[in-house]
Amino acid sequence: MRDGVRSSLFPELQNHALAAEAREMSVAFADFSYLRWVTGEEDPERAWEKYFTDTQPQVRKGLDQLLGSFHPEERDRAKELAGSVEVFCLPSNAVESRVFENPGEATGYLIGIALLPVQMAAEIAWGMNMIHPRYPETFPPEWDVGESRELLDFALTEYVKSLETPGQGPLPQSVLEAAHRPQWPRGQGPGDYKAAATTFAIAHELAHIQHGHLLPGPRAPENRLFPTNLASLLEISEETNEELAADAATFVTCYNLLISAWIHTTTPPEKGTGERFRYEREFRVNAMHSAHRATEACQAYHSALCILGMIAWRRGEGDKADRLLSAAVRSPFVQQYIQRERQERYAPALGPFMWTERDVEYRKAHDSWRIHFCESVMPETWSRMGLQTSIIHVRAPA
Repeated sequence: MRDGVRSSLFPELQNHALAAEAREMSVAFADFSYLRWVTGEEDPERAWEKYFTDTQPQVRKGLDQLLGSFHPEERDRAKELAGSVEVFCLPSNAVESRVFENPGEATGYLIGIALLPVQMAAEIAWGMNMIHPRYPETFPPEWDVGESRELLDFALTEYVKSLETPGQGPLPQSVLEAAHRPQWPRGQGPGDYKAAATTFAIAHELAHIQHGHLLPGPRAPENRLFPTNLASLLEISEETNEELAADAATFVTCYNLLISAWIHTTTPPEKGTGERFRYEREFRVNAMHSAHRATEACQAYHSALCILGMIAWRRGEGDKADRLLSAAVRSPFVQQYIQRERQERYAPALGPFMWTERDVEYRKAHDSWRIHFCESVMPETWSRMGLQTSIIHVRAPA
């Protein structure tokens, strides 16, 4: 999500540090149950300091990795962005990532990342991987699909309960942390899903800067996902069209980063050798896993925004709910774009495994779970908490 206006929330954010005034303002509305959970600190000030200290290098590293994965023809642009774009973490209860004009003397933009939807998206992506594994034949005989779905439902329900009762208790133990163990193959573990979710959040906001969406005046046609006449027929606003373009660009950016992380850690052997054959085979496997994770990060992020949008809707926060739910409804359009990219761009170059019927089923599974959770599990949770609400349907256009 974008803003692109001069913000007074962080008046002196420079050189990876928050000024004292901005930090005090942020602490005033931070959810300390979340801060205590992620930092282990009881004192609010120390909790905020530790949160910022721990998360700032994480998102800065994410931005540096994204810029380092640019195509060689775009290296000048990457260097320009590296000198004019900074990334930082918004307070712990923020639900929308934003782009701000740099309020200091330097020109450029600040990207504020909301880590709560990132964490939820990582939980969802990993949970869906457990419910519908890409390769179920690799799982033990006692593996239970129903149990995996119940575990994901429980984990996300605990997020909902904690967010609906701020200050009443810490968030639950993350499923990601519980599942984290060293034997996962590279690129397929829970930590990899969290890294992909973080990359998605940063890349989406960076895409708005790259596409010039924050500048006044008319936009170039290539900076929209749909041509103006088609967008009008589909009743897609200009702003939504730009958000769709950022979402679509994010998939390609995430994929490029994930696969380049493997390329940069390996050295290709000489052509015509057995080692070269094994290298190329491993490259295709990593390309496939990178495409999966980039796709799932996109799906899961939209699901997280849908859940947060419903919480905002129940609280009566209409404007916030509209923004979040509108973002969630964009998912089918973005998934169609991703399918086309994988079928028409990647499959011819790398192999038909870059888009298969299993990918189609995976997309349906994500949609099915999102509807199940938002239309069944969340209302039941609200009811048990004594919160009055009516059902809101989250079904998006096919």
